[in-house]
Amino acid sequence: MKKIRWRIIGYVALLVMAVGLLVNLSSNSMQSVMPAMLDLDFVGEYSIEGKEWKQWEEDTKLSSFDGELWLRGYFSEPFFDNMIINFYMEHIGITILVDGEKVYETGRARETLPEMICGSYWSGWRCEDVEEYEVIELRLYNPHNYGNANAYNKFMKSLCAGPQQVLIYYLKMYTRPFWIVGFFVIVVSVVLLGTAIGYYAQSLSRYDLLISMGLVSFFMGVYMLMDTIDICYRSYFNMFNTCVRQLCIMFGSMELVNCIRKTLRGKRRDLATKILVGLGLGNGLLLLSALVGLCGIYNTGFPWVIMQGMVLVCMVALCVCEYYKKKNKLVVSYIVLSIALLLEFINSYANVWMSGIIIKVLFVIIFAYHLLCAVVVISGNQRESEKAKELTKELKNSRIVLAMSQIRTHFIFNVLTAISGMCEYDPVKADETLVKFARYLRSNIDVMQEDGLELFSKSMEHLEDYIGLEQIRFGDKIQFVKELQVTEFKIPPLVLQPIVENSIKHGLYPKKDGGTIEIKTWMDGTDVKISVSDNGVGYCMEEEKEKSVGLSNVVFRLKNMVGGRLEIESTEGIGTKVVIAIPYKGVML
Repeated sequence: MKKIRWRIIGYVALLVMAVGLLVNLSSNSMQSVMPAMLDLDFVGEYSIEGKEWKQWEEDTKLSSFDGELWLRGYFSEPFFDNMIINFYMEHIGITILVDGEKVYETGRARETLPEMICGSYWSGWRCEDVEEYEVIELRLYNPHNYGNANAYNKFMKSLCAGPQQVLIYYLKMYTRPFWIVGFFVIVVSVVLLGTAIGYYAQSLSRYDLLISMGLVSFFMGVYMLMDTIDICYRSYFNMFNTCVRQLCIMFGSMELVNCIRKTLRGKRRDLATKILVGLGLGNGLLLLSALVGLCGIYNTGFPWVIMQGMVLVCMVALCVCEYYKKKNKLVVSYIVLSIALLLEFINSYANVWMSGIIIKVLFVIIFAYHLLCAVVVISGNQRESEKAKELTKELKNSRIVLAMSQIRTHFIFNVLTAISGMCEYDPVKADETLVKFARYLRSNIDVMQEDGLELFSKSMEHLEDYIGLEQIRFGDKIQFVKELQVTEFKIPPLVLQPIVENSIKHGLYPKKDGGTIEIKTWMDGTDVKISVSDNGVGYCMEEEKEKSVGLSNVVFRLKNMVGGRLEIESTEGIGTKVVIAIPYKGVML
């Protein structure tokens, strides 16, 4: 123990000395001092396309949609040899002239230049042979009609002098929080999508909402990464950066509408579904126009904003209606996000605040809230998964019990005795009956091994085999009629036989002349309905349902396998009618 203790003390002492050495070297070394960027202010006058010249003020605000911006004057700091002037260009181009002679041009300054060089990026002009306070002309051009209204103001505020490496360092310090948040959002979105896929594989509920939440988070996370001011130093493909931002906000907004749709109920949900389909078609047309070259992806922004704005107004109205009618608190967050997105659309022209800041801040706040909701959903689905495992086990046990209950000793003995008697006077019928009996037993054994649903036609074959075997015992006392309007669907195995068995045992057998069992199927709204009726003596089926293993199993399996229900009507002296209702969704072929 003492050796270990002294070893730890030694390591700590070495670590303290190493840290002290680093601090001492950093404080006394000139290399540790990061040079600062020199902010530049423009002094002079400006004009829109040379029409009227006005004095440039620091708080002057201009819209890049007003036309070309011309400036002439000088910078507040004197030039020195090879000084680099850095500036930020958001989908604009610039031409610099000194004494009327063009010395620098970059960006999409003219429509003739290729769109591939258009984007948001930092550029720099190395000043050579420019004397102090020499008159400089700047001409800024905007080739677009949407999305960069604040581009001129950003350019003027970004003017600074210094090495590019220093600029990159300061920009990374500024954008690092956005990158951290963006990466975190993307990681969480991937986790949500993976969890949703797992829930889908297990047939658990609410996986679709998790998918939509994951997709919204993923697109917004990528948007936050790509919309940083230093993206040009992380990804050198300007047009690619522009496309990714545009597509992320397009698909993120569409998935937000899908999230809202899944939260709504009734007619509001139906209307939201139609709106979402229309939005998808509209987005498809815009993407197609950009794909075939009719216009650049950036220039599709204006029609997209109009379309998306109208959709968001409708969705906000539906959310408000949902909240007042259903008190659904989840829609409040969707209302806030939708309004924030609408405000950002308005600001893209009004140019009041920094573009994108509202939607980013509110998204992060609401993302944290929805993350908590997702944790609740995941926790609930975990409990649901455990219940599902227990239910699967119970269904398996009920299936085996139900199958075994149909293979009764006295029933087998009666059928075999009847077949034995037929062998003497009607061997052909004996052979047919034996085949039918073997098929009946085989069906019951197969049910013990299969977990899923079976075709209704297969259930009918099994039922007809059973009724045929019962008719051997009771003869003409049992008549069988069927009227099947719907046959292309699935049901749980061994649902019909226990019902028919009770009709024979309690309805027809006590009746002197026997009677008829009739089976019908039809569509009723969103349900497939099956009725089993007889004209027997009638009996209390509810009591029978409580004590009958077969019927209790039928009710249990209908409810948990297909969401079905069973209703019974029985009148003494008239007969009994059992109606099964199964939601057609999930069982129709």
